[in-house]
Amino acid sequence: MSVRFDSRQLEYTMTHRIGAGGFSEACQRPESVRGIATRLMAWKAAPETCQNCHSLPAVSLRAAIPLCSRCRENRDAFLGTLERDASGRTPTAVRASDDTSADKQLRGHSIVFNKKSVDMGFLEIIRPRAADRMMAEKPDLRALWNHDSSATLARYSAGTLRYEKVTRGVAVEIDPPRWAHGHVESVERRDITGQSFGFFTLEDDWHLEEGYPVREIFDMEVVEVSVVSFPAYPDTDIKVVNRDARSAWQIERSTKERLRLAR
Repeated sequence: MSVRFDSRQLEYTMTHRIGAGGFSEACQRPESVRGIATRLMAWKAAPETCQNCHSLPAVSLRAAIPLCSRCRENRDAFLGTLERDASGRTPTAVRASDDTSADKQLRGHSIVFNKKSVDMGFLEIIRPRAADRMMAEKPDLRALWNHDSSATLARYSAGTLRYEKVTRGVAVEIDPPRWAHGHVESVERRDITGQSFGFFTLEDDWHLEEGYPVREIFDMEVVEVSVVSFPAYPDTDIKVVNRDARSAWQIERSTKERLRLAR
């Protein structure tokens, strides 16, 4: 399934969604993405030639450009100098009133780094620097339920959604509205345990691992996060916690500080 914004195709990191009548329907990536996986599979028989040096066989597709191992490494080294360090930033939105819900929050990781997705006709990995744009620009994200905009749980500008980059990925805190008590209960009972996010790909790299297409995402524009029934990344998580519990980024920063002082 894909949605178009400004001629771009939105991608969702979940595999299925509940459709009309309660039937589960596949949530496929855009045809353009699946087409690259098919293109890469053909390399097992006849690899394309590097578009940069025009001499060596390509081993990866970076932004749909075939690159040999040497040109790919050089590009990685160049991109490494452009990485933005988004660590240490704190959310600027004002915390919403506790009137939006009781004393419970939904917390977890909408994005996980360096973990493989389930098989979608290809495997996908989100690299840490893919979240740097998100941290630098702080977009006005919404938190949805199963990517349904009619079931908006929270919003960054309203102070009901907070997110930060941590070592594991991108951690989120959601202050659910009163009407979502059933949704909170589904998470509390562990009927739902994962998350997803909607994004536009800005830079990726495709290669074969043991003859199978693998996609690495290095830059993206995230437009929403979502608590979902069928996450494409099993390592994402969501749980119910008390509002006064420390956030994932507070815990990580205090741990780093203790380790620094112990040296």
